[in-house]
Amino acid sequence: MLYIGLGAAIGSLIGTYLNPSLPLLLVSIGVISAVTILSLKTKKIWLSLVCVSCVIFTLNAYLRVPQIDKGLLEVLEKVKDGKALFEGEVWADVFRQPKEVEDIDIERYQFIMRLRRYTLKNEEQSVDYYVLARANLHSLPLRCGDIIRFYGRIKPIENNSYLRYKGIFAVVTISPGGLISLDHRGGARFSDIKTALCERLEKVFGQDAESSGFAQAILLGERRALTQDVVENLRKTGLAHFLAISGIHLALVAMFVGFVAQRLSGNRRVTLIVVIGFSFIYFLIGGMSPSLFRALVVVLVYLIGVLIGRKSDGFNTLGAAVTIILLIRPFDILTLSFQLSFITFGGIIGLYPLLWKVYLERKNLIFELKGYSLVNAPFGERAKIWLVTMMFMATAAWLSAQPLVSRHFHIIPYGSVLSNIIVLPILYLALALGILVLTFVSFSLILAYPFAKAFSLLFSISKFLTSHIASLHLFTFTPNRWIPDFNIVSILLFYGLLVLASIRLRGYLMFLKPRHFVVLVLLGLSLWIFGGKIVGMKPSLPQDSATFLAVGQAQTVILNTKDGVILYDCGTRRCPKETAGLSIAQELWKRGIYSVDAIVLSHPDSDHINGVEGLAERIKIRTVFVSEHFEKKGEGEDLLKRLGELGVKTEKIKPPVKIGKSIEVVAPLVDKLFERDLSPNNMSLGLLVRLSDSTRLFLTGDMESEEMGTLIVLDAVPQAEFLQLPHHGAKHPLLYEFIAKVGAEKFIISGQMRDIGYSLEGGDVYSTGECGAITVLSDGTVLTEKGEREWMVLERR
Repeated sequence: MLYIGLGAAIGSLIGTYLNPSLPLLLVSIGVISAVTILSLKTKKIWLSLVCVSCVIFTLNAYLRVPQIDKGLLEVLEKVKDGKALFEGEVWADVFRQPKEVEDIDIERYQFIMRLRRYTLKNEEQSVDYYVLARANLHSLPLRCGDIIRFYGRIKPIENNSYLRYKGIFAVVTISPGGLISLDHRGGARFSDIKTALCERLEKVFGQDAESSGFAQAILLGERRALTQDVVENLRKTGLAHFLAISGIHLALVAMFVGFVAQRLSGNRRVTLIVVIGFSFIYFLIGGMSPSLFRALVVVLVYLIGVLIGRKSDGFNTLGAAVTIILLIRPFDILTLSFQLSFITFGGIIGLYPLLWKVYLERKNLIFELKGYSLVNAPFGERAKIWLVTMMFMATAAWLSAQPLVSRHFHIIPYGSVLSNIIVLPILYLALALGILVLTFVSFSLILAYPFAKAFSLLFSISKFLTSHIASLHLFTFTPNRWIPDFNIVSILLFYGLLVLASIRLRGYLMFLKPRHFVVLVLLGLSLWIFGGKIVGMKPSLPQDSATFLAVGQAQTVILNTKDGVILYDCGTRRCPKETAGLSIAQELWKRGIYSVDAIVLSHPDSDHINGVEGLAERIKIRTVFVSEHFEKKGEGEDLLKRLGELGVKTEKIKPPVKIGKSIEVVAPLVDKLFERDLSPNNMSLGLLVRLSDSTRLFLTGDMESEEMGTLIVLDAVPQAEFLQLPHHGAKHPLLYEFIAKVGAEKFIISGQMRDIGYSLEGGDVYSTGECGAITVLSDGTVLTEKGEREWMVLERR
């Protein structure tokens, strides 16, 4: 089964990547078939199994790529520029996003909706499509099965291949004012059982809301009550994966149910059937997440194998699980969670003989001399063995996952092995106690109370440890000019070494000696470091260019000038505030940027500064420039204090002043005409960027009428060919006159295109919401992330 699973993984990858190129697919199948024939002639049965499986799963992935329905295209065309009345069912993946402002009674949801019907211009149409839904609702409990009616917009999904592979081609948005009705369909749905269990957990934990929220998260997958401090500490210490209900959670549930069933029935076959049934129930109650689905398949493969009398083998179990999952969902091969799940599982299985040879075999010999075995050893000895085993498994999982984690997240959390060894066993013990709490709380709060107290104690210990380990700053080592990102060659060599070590530990390839592995490790390090320095270490952005990143309704601009790499603002709305810095850092790393010469923050609004602190933890920033009004407004004072603690130099500037040779600070001048305090927007630092003699860019931040009027009155409006429309294109009374003074012909909006209602006659309007990242070159050429498009020309109204 291991070889079939390997072929399934390779075939699913080929079929997914080559779609819809039929010629390349046929060529690939021809090559694989030729290898199959050659392997049969040479009697290489294992290679034949890999190749046959590869061909089958290549066709399976290719043929199962969903295509957009013509009816959905008609709906998208009809509701292209307006709202319609929709009705649909909350179907799956209900995710409650963190609040950005705690005192606002709005919950942000994202979920899969089964669209049933829509009404446009009094014409009702029945449909049946799955769409992605984003909703901002007033603290309403939203659960799978609910029927929701609302006024909203529907748009096609672009640049998200994973959603398209799931058959989701459109996204609908729901605002609080657009909700018409929400019909809770309770009763026999497992989501109602989950809600009831969450309420019982809240009661048994009483005033300890943090422990209750943590228990709901790790036992039922409900993160609503989970505090952000806990999430952030787990993330910084490399333990965030524990919050996702997966294999260890389901394995402990299966072990507990099996123990009880065996004591009650005394029949092994009955016990296995009960465990299989309870595993299904836990899967349904836990939210049917992809990670839990993968864990369920692995557990079922193992249990069914035991039930029919087959000898258990870790690698065959792994291969069978991969085969079944990819047969049902071939495009999971592209997801990082799928890759990490099975690579860590394989790493633990592959390296387990090392634990046996180094520790368990010796312990077993000692126990035999004392007259007992590993199974019936004294409790203290068994506890010690369990602790060592947990530490080893955590280390093996960490080691096997690191290349993929580093490649995807552009961080090398080498210190997180410490937290995995120290904290993870405590969390596993807390999870075991949590299962007992969940069992007893269903019947009696009194019986569950002592276990809840023990759970709270372990949670407090783990919280204390993670907060202190996170404060050591051992977990944010990032690629730089000396130690680069993991490249493909080094990743393949790493996993090749892991496979060789696993084979050698099982008694094969005995000619390989430790010195050979040392040579291969040194070779891998050389390919990693020197290969990374040769490929992609220089900025991939053109010289003398400005790139507006697609960061949602926020702003981050990369200026690659003769004076170095300079950022104008550093904000994003595409992720929670806690990960904003990482999100922007990843955008820089993708472009080969590992240090920033300066950041100019226009004003202290969250959508312009929320990524600075996180970026400073990951990338070297020489100087941060702010206006003299910065710390008086918004979040400015707190940010400057935190940057000082991180060792980042901050400098206040007052226009007119130059930053290097290419950038001139021309605003704000509003304090020359107004004595009263104005909004942070009117204090925005405005930059005139000279990309060349014929290409100038005016960056305006979130300027409003007072500052625009001041520049007009003082005749201080700079001339530029490109203008970043102030305040994300929002309407202001003086904007048209301001635009005329600038004389720009091309306009850029950071965020979604708005109906600004001005005449931009003959001007091209580019928005990051529609175009993705936008790059302005020194010759005036504009490049967009999403390629060519028809530029919008806004006529006078």
